[in-house]
This record gives sequence, C-alpha cells and structure tokens, in this order.
Amino acid sequence: MDERITSFKVARVEFTMFCEVRGWTVEYFSNNPKNYRQYYARCYVPEKADTYHFIITLAGKYYRLLGNKQWEPYEYVYKPADAGGDQHETESTGDEAERA
Repeated sequence: MDERITSFKVARVEFTMFCEVRGWTVEYFSNNPKNYRQYYARCYVPEKADTYHFIITLAGKYYRLLGNKQWEPYEYVYKPADAGGDQHETESTGDEAERA
C-alpha cells in the first residue's frame, strides 16, 4: 500500500479522535490544497455553535485557523483549563488578558 495513502488514513483517524474526545463533530478532512504535505480539517463545536478549521502538519502539529492569516497552536492531547491544562474553551477578551 502506498505510504501516502496510509498516512492520510492515519491522520484522518487521529483527527476524528481529536474531535471526539472534545465532543466535537468532524465535518471535513483532506489534503491542504495549498500544501499537499499538510492536511486541512474542519469540525463543528456545539458549545460554541461554530466551526473550527485546522491545518495539520506531517509532524502531527495542529494549528487552528482564526482567519485573516492568523492561527493558534493546538495541543493534540486534551487538557482542559480546569484540569491544569492550557486549553480553555472560552474566547479570551481584553479584560481577561489584563487580569492574567
């Protein structure tokens, strides 16, 4: 079997698990049309009633696309803020940033 096909399948399964552990729903997964060595994925986040877009590198790093050529790194392992992790599910505001 072609290694490229196998790596695509593995990356798709990993992204599915990434979403499922967070309670999100996978909407789309494919090769990044702008860079075939990366993956582009999209999932629905019911708590936010929003869709999150991700670029996934061959090294397995996840980057959430924020629009306007902005992005934020996202850990694959789910670490909610209430468990001491750095991934909070709320959008930060200017007030929150000042208090930190």
